[in-house]
Amino acid sequence: KWLSPKQIEEVLYQNTIAKRTDKVNIQTEQIWHALFWAIGDTHQWSKAHNNEWLHKYYDIIKDRWVKTVLHAWDLVDWYNVYKWHTFELTHHWADKQAKEVIENYPKRDWVDTYFLGGNHDESLLQLAWYDIGKTIDMFREDMHYLGFYNARIILNGVDVEIQHWGWSNSYAWSYKPQKYLENADPKNQPNVFLLWHYHTA
Repeated sequence: KWLSPKQIEEVLYQNTIAKRTDKVNIQTEQIWHALFWAIGDTHQWSKAHNNEWLHKYYDIIKDRWVKTVLHAWDLVDWYNVYKWHTFELTHHWADKQAKEVIENYPKRDWVDTYFLGGNHDESLLQLAWYDIGKTIDMFREDMHYLGFYNARIILNGVDVEIQHWGWSNSYAWSYKPQKYLENADPKNQPNVFLLWHYHTA
C-alpha cells in the first residue's frame, strides 16, 4: 500500500524533530574543566530582543574563562507561533534571520555555543521545511547544532541533559520536571538537568 503525500510529509517531519538518543561528547583542552554557562529563549530578531546585552553576557563568559555555552533555544523568533506574531519581528525571511544570526550572534575567542531547536524554530520547519539551525552551524565554527527539543551532553565527564519543552507550566513549577526524572531510567539519569520554555522566572 502506497503512502499518501500527506503521510510521507508526516513521516519526514517526525524524523526531522526526533529526539537525539546519542550523547554529544565535548572534550576541552583542560579535561578537568566542566564549567559551562546556560542560556535559552533569546528570541533573536524579536523586537524585544536586546543584542547589546547578549554581547555583554558573552563578555562576562569570556572574562570568567568559560569555554562552553549551552543554549536551549529559541535562538530566533520565527512567526506563526501566536496571534499577531508577525508584527513582533524585525526580520521576516528565514535567510535574513539566518544571516543576521551568523553575522551578529556573539563570537568570542575559545567560547563554543551548543544550541537546541525549540517551538519557534519548529514553526519555520512546519511552514517552509527549513531547519535554520543547520544553516547557522554550517557557517559558524563556534556554534554547534544539537537538533530539536532534547540533547544529552557529556562535558569532560559531566552528564548534562537540556530540554526545550513544548507544554505549559503545571500547578507547581517543579512538578513536570520531577515526574520526568522520576520516570527516567535510574541508571541513565544526568548529573545536570536543564529545562527551558516555561517563560517563568
